[in-house]
Amino acid sequence: MSKSIIRRFSKFFFITTNILAAIIFLLGCYSKFFDNKYWWFIGFFNLASFYLLLVLGAYFLFWLFVKPRWSLISLICVLLAITPVRNIIPFRFSSGFSINKPPNSLRVMSWNVAQFDILNFKKNPQVKQKMLDLINEYKPDIACFQEMVCGDSTVDLNTPYYQKYSFYRLQEFSALLNFPEHFLCL
Repeated sequence: MSKSIIRRFSKFFFITTNILAAIIFLLGCYSKFFDNKYWWFIGFFNLASFYLLLVLGAYFLFWLFVKPRWSLISLICVLLAITPVRNIIPFRFSSGFSINKPPNSLRVMSWNVAQFDILNFKKNPQVKQKMLDLINEYKPDIACFQEMVCGDSTVDLNTPYYQKYSFYRLQEFSALLNFPEHFLCL
C-alpha cells in the first residue's frame, strides 16, 4: 500500500512540475504581450526561459523513457513557442563571413582592443599595426572599441600610469583608419 502512495505522489509531482515549467516557459516566451506595469514579474520568466527550456528538455527525455505519452507536454510547449525558441537558441546556417560587404548593408564591428596591448607595446609594436590593418580590411561602417586609451593631448593623460606606458593621440589613431572623418571617442 505504501509503495502505491509513493508512486502516485511521485507521478503527481513530476506531472505537476512539468506542467508548471511549461506554463512558466510559455509566459516567459510571450512576455511581450503582457503589460509590464501590472505583469512585471513575468519578465523574470523571460530571463529564465533558456533554463526552463533545458528543464523541459530534461522532462521530455525523462517521460520518453518512463511514460512516452507524457513527453507530449514538453514537446507541445516547445512547439507552441518555436519562434521564441529560435531567438533563445539561434541557429545560423550561413556560409560564413564575407570580407566584401553586400550593398545596402551596415557592418558593425565591436572589439575589446584591451588598450591595443599597450602594456607590451614596446616589446611588440607590430601588434597594434596588425589590429589596425584588420580593422581597415573589414571596413566597418561603425566600429566600437572597448578599453581604448586615447587622448587629444598629453594633459588628458597626465597620470603616472599613462606616463609609464606609451599612448597615442586620438587624431593619430583616427588617421590610421580609413574613416577618420567619422571618428568619435566616448
